[in-house]
Amino acid sequence: MGWCGSTWEGMKIGCGSAQNRQPWEFVVVSDATALAQAVYVPDNLLTAALVVAILGRAGIDVGRAAQNMMLTAWDEGIASCPNGIADPAAAETLLGGEPAVILSFGYPVRPRDPAARSAGEWSERANRRPLDEIVRHM
Repeated sequence: MGWCGSTWEGMKIGCGSAQNRQPWEFVVVSDATALAQAVYVPDNLLTAALVVAILGRAGIDVGRAAQNMMLTAWDEGIASCPNGIADPAAAETLLGGEPAVILSFGYPVRPRDPAARSAGEWSERANRRPLDEIVRHM
């Protein structure tokens, strides 16, 4: 499974949940053709090397699980995208449960070089608000 194996290992070791409930189920989608029609940008799933749906009630625990998977993949040079679900009923029927999020993974078309810019330059290019606008001290 290559990098996917390390992603799962990262999940097992590094993702906690409130009271260790682990309120999720991970579905590895081997053919995303039908599921792609249930998200807002079907090409994200159709062109992905891997699609993983996280089933369960959306919330902080599922968000932490998704984020840990995405960060673990990024550490391996893999890009990812959380996909908005346009047709929840269709997605639930296809997946056998209610999806909180559907993640797509793949290798970026253009390799990224994080050292090419400072953190401030990356943030500016991503149109992020400056820290002094979103952080205050008490």
